[in-house]
Amino acid sequence: SGPVFNLAFELCHVFAYKPRVPVKKQPELDAATRYCAVLGQPIRHSASPAMQNAGIAALDTIHDMRSDVLHTILDTNLKGAMFVAKYTVGPMISRFLAGEESGRIINIASAVVGAGHPMLSHYVASKHGLVGLTSSWAAELSEFNINVNVICPGTIEPAPGRGSGMVQGLSAAMEMPPLEAYETFSAQGCLPGTKWRCTMQDITDMVLFLASDNARVITGAVIPVDGGHMAR
Repeated sequence: SGPVFNLAFELCHVFAYKPRVPVKKQPELDAATRYCAVLGQPIRHSASPAMQNAGIAALDTIHDMRSDVLHTILDTNLKGAMFVAKYTVGPMISRFLAGEESGRIINIASAVVGAGHPMLSHYVASKHGLVGLTSSWAAELSEFNINVNVICPGTIEPAPGRGSGMVQGLSAAMEMPPLEAYETFSAQGCLPGTKWRCTMQDITDMVLFLASDNARVITGAVIPVDGGHMAR
């Protein structure tokens, strides 16, 4: 089905770290539109999926939550995904109307949508939002043969270049080594045993499956890849 285009981070950073003004007035919106148009050129000629993988988190209690952190997390994790879809769905619909295979959207949420997590309520809310977007878009875009699904990963092992940057960052706030933070989060969520610890490869395998013809009739699905986190 062609390469998976991970547009989310490149676009989300445009919106997440700028002064908060109404989005319709942000010059960054036009810049992102042009950026998507450039990246959209290969997308218009293949059935390449758009994968929404941008995600940031921070530790905050609700009574001491920092407003700027709340806005940044929602802008990146939720609104960023909406902007990516806004500028990639059009070319997919055009391909469908031209009689070609249209495309797929693969969102990345989190296993926390199944159980919540203390001190991560802004992050949890943003990931619940992605699940809601997935079901809405799956229904809205079905007439154009566009599949929309969401993967809910468990805590991913940190590793150089291929691991969880989020665990790396949170481990500093927790004042513990990244692998210890990974084990702490995994023990809280995953089923007992080393078999149920998640790595980046587990998530990649599911993305490639959803991008393949083997997932032709799967849409609107919420798919845990979480070592049993959402089963607890």
